[in-house]
Amino acid sequence: MKSKLPPSAGTTLSLMTFFAGGLFVIACGFILQTLSGILIPFFVALFLAYLAEPLQKLLIRFRFPTGLRVLLVLLSTALILYLVGQLVYNSVNALTANLPRYQMRIQGMLFDVADALSIPPSVIQEQLTEIQWADHINAGAIAQILGQGLGNFVEFLTNLFLVLLYLVYLLFERESFIRRLENSFSHRSGASR
Repeated sequence: MKSKLPPSAGTTLSLMTFFAGGLFVIACGFILQTLSGILIPFFVALFLAYLAEPLQKLLIRFRFPTGLRVLLVLLSTALILYLVGQLVYNSVNALTANLPRYQMRIQGMLFDVADALSIPPSVIQEQLTEIQWADHINAGAIAQILGQGLGNFVEFLTNLFLVLLYLVYLLFERESFIRRLENSFSHRSGASR
């Protein structure tokens, strides 16, 4: 015999489930936000370990010792990160080298707008030459920008160190983790029979 719940009990139960689910999502978001400093480098290292998997398998096939294998994977990862860094560095240098050309294009657009508004070009040129740029540059703002840049660089190095540390751990523990996982599932499948 099945007991039938009154209609109001089903509604109450679904509301409680909805609010419990909402609280769970909020709690998960809070935990992920709180642990982001640890989880983000871990997932980056997990991603890098996944990308290094073909190289790992190749080195295993050629029977490289684990320590040498991890060192080779780390060196290849460092080389790739260095090359990406060089690409970004060269792009920023190219941008800064082309800044005068961009400035001339912006001035040309400014003169075009002034022409459309019937403002004589001599007035615009006079305004551009009269600007005292030293008065508009705030030394405190420059120091703040440099401080933020240095802080971001230190944070980047810290995260890079964490990523490499996690990556070393993942690479060293790869085989033992797979072995433990297989033992765990083979033990369970044998016990359930």
